Amino acid sequence: MDELLEQFLIEGPEQVAEGCEALMTLEVSPGDSEALDRAFRAIHTLKGSTGLFDMPAMATALHAAEDVLSELRSGRRRADGKLIDAMLRTLGQCDAWIAGMASGLVPPIGSADEFIASLAPSTPSAGVESTVALRGPPDWAVELARRAAKGAAQMTVVECIPDQQAYYRGEDPLALAAATPGLAALELQLTDAAPGEPYDPYICRLSFRLASTADAAEVRAVFKSAVGQFELYRVEVVAPTKSATSSRLQRIDQGRIDALAATAQDLAAASAGLTSLATRAVASSAPQSAELIAQSALLARAVGRLHDEVMALRMAPLAPMLRRYRRLARELAGELGKTVDLRIDDDGLEADRAVIDALADPLTHLVRNAVDHGVERPDERNAVGKPASGRLVIRARRAGAQLIVSLSDDGRGLDLDKISAKAVERGAVSRQALERMAPGDISNLIFLPGFSTADGVSQVSGRGVGMDAVRSAMSAIGGEVSISSRPGQGSEVVLVAPFSMTMSKIVVVRAGAERFGVLLDQIGETIIIRPGEVHPIRARHAIEWRDQTAPLFSLSELTGAAERPDLMQAQRALVIATPAGPVAVAVDQVMERLDVVLRPLTGMLARTPGVAGSTSLGDGALLLVLDLKALVP
Repeated sequence: MDELLEQFLIEGPEQVAEGCEALMTLEVSPGDSEALDRAFRAIHTLKGSTGLFDMPAMATALHAAEDVLSELRSGRRRADGKLIDAMLRTLGQCDAWIAGMASGLVPPIGSADEFIASLAPSTPSAGVESTVALRGPPDWAVELARRAAKGAAQMTVVECIPDQQAYYRGEDPLALAAATPGLAALELQLTDAAPGEPYDPYICRLSFRLASTADAAEVRAVFKSAVGQFELYRVEVVAPTKSATSSRLQRIDQGRIDALAATAQDLAAASAGLTSLATRAVASSAPQSAELIAQSALLARAVGRLHDEVMALRMAPLAPMLRRYRRLARELAGELGKTVDLRIDDDGLEADRAVIDALADPLTHLVRNAVDHGVERPDERNAVGKPASGRLVIRARRAGAQLIVSLSDDGRGLDLDKISAKAVERGAVSRQALERMAPGDISNLIFLPGFSTADGVSQVSGRGVGMDAVRSAMSAIGGEVSISSRPGQGSEVVLVAPFSMTMSKIVVVRAGAERFGVLLDQIGETIIIRPGEVHPIRARHAIEWRDQTAPLFSLSELTGAAERPDLMQAQRALVIATPAGPVAVAVDQVMERLDVVLRPLTGMLARTPGVAGSTSLGDGALLLVLDLKALVP
């Protein structure tokens, strides 16, 4: 693929997202000049990129969008909901055109006529005569304004082609140029005479173009005597973004970063092995063992710094991914006859790119579900004393090695009676078990496969796929999902994911002759079980832990590493929290705690139940890292 096209296919959707975000901000705050500037920059950058490729429809649509932004800047149009809708649809089509190019559809198929028509004003603006309306600037005017701006945000550009008889009437076209307030640039041109025509000093063959920092009305007043001999344009000067001018950026393929991270982990494992060897050499009083231990320490520190820097390369801001849900929520609410305000609180957080990508689909399902099922229609909200517009909030924060992203709404909340009835009807739980379940446990039944309380199937939802897909996606990355709700006040869904898909804290344990890693954030407590504290319950065993009954399993039995031990004897156990309550897993030895790079299993071993991934130890051995929550029955 051509390098310029490849870069455009990466940056184009980012510009579309930036433009949509700015437009939605402008809808809420029509006087926000910064949002208007951001929309200008995004759309102008997109339009400039289309000139490198065969995309005439997209260029035409974006030119019309730029005209609209110019009218908003001059106050001749207002950023109402209808206009913002049309602008968002135009950018949405641009996104589709770019996606088409990515799939090999060059040039993209489609016309811009529908979008241009939707952007045109339905009636002339009040108090503005059509004769004074400014036309969208041609490319030469944009370039002249850019060269002459010197920091100005807007420029007025004039092209004047005087009548050939202007000299006979005593007119001086250059005097008009000299009298232009804020004159910043002037370009003169001479029109060649027809072949064989003698030179006539009384015929005006002069034309000029100028750029001024003054307002359009001031410049027009100067040229009022030259009616029909000039064109005037108002040009928004798009300043380069700070990141483009003050820093050196280079895009690196994610695959190369992943390979570099894997190499750094191999170095870390080799360094750990060398340190272990040096320690044994000191213990045996081997020659030069002191020098060996010193050099291995230096290597370990250098490898540690390298590892930290490589891991930092994998970090990316959450904001670009989260911002696109504002557009999704707005469009979906419009289709359902609702209005929704989605707010984002991410505190500038960065996370592993792989984690961000993995959260995209779950959040899409959750936003669609909240708009469709959570937020009521405006008449329903007004009837219960709520504002007509629903409110959604996406929050992101870091808690140790975990990334926590929540989506809350102020809608109707979950109907626990309806969920309970559906669960019993489907045979998911018995009535007796349901009576013992806490409200939070009943709420989480919506994550069961195929579970839906919708009375019918629509284009948005009703098939019972979305929430199950959310739980499956979170489990695939070693995360989890939960929901809480208050009737009539709304719901909150919380996604808990590893902050990094590479660095994980684990505890190494032994079961029989085998060693396993266990994710540290799954372990609530390590305990010692004494004889007499284990109670047989039918074919199972259980213990009392913090006034709760915790089923007891053996890791040897769960993994097949050894025969089932005698669980009635004294032993160590790991206590983990599951949706059904605490569970204890007996191990033969708790060995050490490590920070490791976790690598997902591939090929036929991919998605092996109960296995989060693998890592290499300092002695070169491969260690399976278990997902105990998925492993216990």
